[in-house]
Amino acid sequence: MGFLWSKPKEHTLEECLMETDSDVIFCTADILLAEASEIEISLNSEIWAHVAIIVERDKSLFAFSDGEFIDIHDWIYRYDRVVLRSCHCTRPSEFDKTVLDAVIITSDILIRNEMNIDEREGFCVGSVMSMLGLLSTEGLLKGPVRPEHFSSGTPFDRLQITEYSENWFI
Repeated sequence: MGFLWSKPKEHTLEECLMETDSDVIFCTADILLAEASEIEISLNSEIWAHVAIIVERDKSLFAFSDGEFIDIHDWIYRYDRVVLRSCHCTRPSEFDKTVLDAVIITSDILIRNEMNIDEREGFCVGSVMSMLGLLSTEGLLKGPVRPEHFSSGTPFDRLQITEYSENWFI
């Protein structure tokens, strides 16, 4: 029996129920690298202009870069070409909170200390990775850390980043 309106429709499902727009899944502690423009490459001789680490705060994902929380999509759309390096470390249940705590400590360090503006982004990402045990502190102490140090194809190996994927263009 049943009611008139409880009968199934006579046509099949025509639209996909899952969103398929995004091919990339972002997780906390992943690294984002922004490629330098042609002018920046010719002026600075550096391929990578910016670096950020992904952090979850208030149920949203942010790119932490230069001491600031920037919406991840806003950070990506600022630049023409962005690379993602996924973190493949073990993620216990409190991992997202641990990453956020490391980011907050790094922000406090930046507020208390004056640092060259060109070194701030690399310091932020390197400091967070060091607190998470993904990077040796000794590599950070050897000198300034720039975005190019976080690329998988970099000749700079002092940071010894092992828990991350190769560069993937977004």
